[in-house]
Amino acid sequence: GCTYYAEHPGGRNPETRPVNALEAQGRRQARFARLGHTPGPFRLREPRLTPDSTYTLDMRRNAL
Repeated sequence: GCTYYAEHPGGRNPETRPVNALEAQGRRQARFARLGHTPGPFRLREPRLTPDSTYTLDMRRNAL
């Protein structure tokens, strides 16, 4: 598991585009952190379908 940050976790978001592929890869890797996840087994319950949205999976309705 890991934690993904949509922006740089330290708040240092660049103003310019990356110069090359190596810099872009470094920026992507800085968004992931190995710490912060919930370790251990995770049991996913079956989703409940509602008549209002038969083709949409609503993950908010699954209580853990």
